[in-house]
Amino acid sequence: MPRIILIDDDARFISVVAEALRPYAKLHVDTARSAEQGLRLIANLDYDVIVSDFRMPGLNGLDLLQECKQLRPTTPVILLTGYGNAPLRDDAYRLGAYAILPKPIDVDAFYVTLLSAARRSDLIRRGGG
Repeated sequence: MPRIILIDDDARFISVVAEALRPYAKLHVDTARSAEQGLRLIANLDYDVIVSDFRMPGLNGLDLLQECKQLRPTTPVILLTGYGNAPLRDDAYRLGAYAILPKPIDVDAFYVTLLSAARRSDLIRRGGG
């Protein structure tokens, strides 16, 4: 069962997304309300996919992405943003983002992206990626 961490400072958003993913099952979703809290969890657990909001107090999504790539260089990171623009996307991909998805999210597309990223993690762990 893929283990996902969802990092967002909006508790309602986290709750809605976790609930929306529940029917898909086969996912274990941990949550964090700040980038700093998320990084503490990521340092201690090997997640299959890291999902983070871009705009948060403290570290933003790009800062978090850089920290994640130091802690877990092969773990896919998906950024969520309601403020998507070309420079942001370019920076995120340059720093190693797996995907950048718009908010509000399309749950079906989000789930497909999560599964794809989790499969990538599994392949890398098995030495095939």
